[in-house]
Amino acid sequence: MEHPKIYNTESLINAYLRSEGKSHINPVLSDFFCIRLEEINPFVDYPIRPSVVKSATLIYITAGTFCITLGSEHFEVKPGHVLLIQANKVFSVEIMDDDIRGYTCHFHPDMLAGHIGNRLDCLDILDTWSASEFTLDEDRARFFENIYLRLYHEYYSEYPSQEIIQAYLLALLFELNGIPGSRFSSENKTAARLTHTFKHQLSESLADGITLRDLAERLNVSQNYLNRCVREVTGMTATMMIDKARLLKAKNLLRQTNLSVGRIAESVGIYDSSYFSRFFKKHEGLTPKQFRNKEPKS
Repeated sequence: MEHPKIYNTESLINAYLRSEGKSHINPVLSDFFCIRLEEINPFVDYPIRPSVVKSATLIYITAGTFCITLGSEHFEVKPGHVLLIQANKVFSVEIMDDDIRGYTCHFHPDMLAGHIGNRLDCLDILDTWSASEFTLDEDRARFFENIYLRLYHEYYSEYPSQEIIQAYLLALLFELNGIPGSRFSSENKTAARLTHTFKHQLSESLADGITLRDLAERLNVSQNYLNRCVREVTGMTATMMIDKARLLKAKNLLRQTNLSVGRIAESVGIYDSSYFSRFFKKHEGLTPKQFRNKEPKS
């Protein structure tokens, strides 16, 4: 098994959705769809092999159970739960229950930027290393179902409004972002903007062996200042976040591919496989091979 295949919205649809199911996709909007799971599920060609998509997917379950491997973890998503597959996060799906009910909303984060300007830096949940599963209380569950229904009808209207879709989608995301434990808050807008840019640069350059010094130079700030700002917003220093990003990607590849430890090390910007093994064990308490052979958590 090689690296997970990378898709955009169109290529993902073409790879896994049979022709009968493509009538559910509104061609007016690119990089976005909102569909009932029970309508689309019969036309999906399972299994979905380890994949990376440049867009995000927000799945809300109202009946049945949805099983997915996301990153290095296995999830069984039940009614009243929401799963967010962040953009560029490795996932795979063996099959979905026939009795599954709910909604799936697929979007590219860029479609939100024009609507809220720089406030994307407030949506920590869109980061690949953020939490993916959220439990809704009764009030939030009613809110989600109502907004999803409105999104669904707007998507299938004769002339869907991107502005209305953006507004509904943002309402869902900010609601999730407000669930306790989903984010680390900061009132410092300068620190929040710098941290958002830092995380984007880190995600884009991880395989290049990017260092704290490199990122500080790109952002035209000192290393100490960058560490302080990132800590204020995330609870971790920039150095800690670089390590976390490397570990997360390595764990994803160890769990979902058969790539050698050496190739995985290179994929996270570490070009000495012995050093990578020591780095991994220091943080995880296991060697990469031991982690690969361990049963995934549910």
